[in-house]
Amino acid sequence: MRPSTDSFVQELQRLGIPATSHLYSGGTHSWRYWQTEFRTSWPLLAAGLGLSTF
Repeated sequence: MRPSTDSFVQELQRLGIPATSHLYSGGTHSWRYWQTEFRTSWPLLAAGLGLSTF
């Protein structure tokens, strides 16, 4: 998956499309990583939904 993700991020940059990416090595599709990423992304998600971030 990582090579595809890297290519996608590079293409967004090439096209001038703003995007935030947080790529790191060693991650897996496990709850530990999902929890970390969800906490990090919640303020942006909540704002888009018109919710309070607490």
